Amino acid sequence: MKKQLAMGLITLATGLVLAACGNSTESGQDNEMAIGILQYMEHDSLSSAREGFLKELEEEGYVEGENLTVDYQNAQGDQANLQSMSERLVGENDAILAIATPAAQALANVTTEDPILFTAVTDPVDAGLVESNEEPGMNISGTSDIVPIEEQVALLLSIAPEANTVGIIYNSSEPNSKIQADMAQKSIEAKGVDVKVLTVTTTNDVQQVMTTLAQEVEAVYIPTDNTMASTMPTIKEITLEYQLPVVAGAAEMV
Repeated sequence: MKKQLAMGLITLATGLVLAACGNSTESGQDNEMAIGILQYMEHDSLSSAREGFLKELEEEGYVEGENLTVDYQNAQGDQANLQSMSERLVGENDAILAIATPAAQALANVTTEDPILFTAVTDPVDAGLVESNEEPGMNISGTSDIVPIEEQVALLLSIAPEANTVGIIYNSSEPNSKIQADMAQKSIEAKGVDVKVLTVTTTNDVQQVMTTLAQEVEAVYIPTDNTMASTMPTIKEITLEYQLPVVAGAAEMV
């Protein structure tokens, strides 16, 4: 079911790109398209979004190297890179795909005209990307990756029914993560279980903060956080050492 939903979202996004570009055959452009892609950082969830998007474009008849040119930029989690890469992509492509909230926000700050699509964004309204989910009202549209947090919390507590305290860890600078962490905390506390929240700011913080958290909780919930996703091998080693069950927001993190 999750794969079907993901493919549906990718198909929707592809349709939006094609609509943004118009029918290039009718405009006499030999059905050619140029797409810019700005990815926030490298990890499986974000890369899968990019790969799935390009696959859907190919199924719509747009093949890279034939009638599709792709300018792919990966900021590797660096805000300065996002700025310079956004400036490179605008004005040069029929449409731009932003993967993750920081990438979408960076592009939104440098153009109000280029068609921009986003994916891997939890709350586009809260992120300031659109006026509303029903009517974006700007040059930006896309899909939300909000996960079923209440069900994920229920899964975690079913695995650790004796847990008195559940830990939540995320990058405090990622708006998506804070939204999910707040929702998870509310859901956990509603079930009478205490919550311990610790945050990181870079990948360098993860080992120390995760070790501290592991000593104070009986289970861990991790939202779909880019920093955490890129450091899951470290988290795995720590949680194995302390024998802690973990539920993460995205399948790729598992």
